Amino acid sequence: MFLLIYGSLFLSDIYYYLRVFWCAPARMSELEFEQRTNIKFLVKLGKNGNEIRVMLVQVYGDSAKKKTTVYKWVKRFF
Repeated sequence: MFLLIYGSLFLSDIYYYLRVFWCAPARMSELEFEQRTNIKFLVKLGKNGNEIRVMLVQVYGDSAKKKTTVYKWVKRFF
């Protein structure tokens, strides 16, 4: 019984490390998710890529997404 519990804890630790460290770069950060959500909202309001980029820079400053990324997301949501 002890080996079974110990083994399952060991495997769950391996799974945790694989899930956290291997998949972490593929996940979207909270800031990226927020900006993407705002872009989607602004597209639905009829704003174009230039207007959206200007608004993102006003709100997020240097952390705003690059122009090409904004246009890619605008195209995807349009």
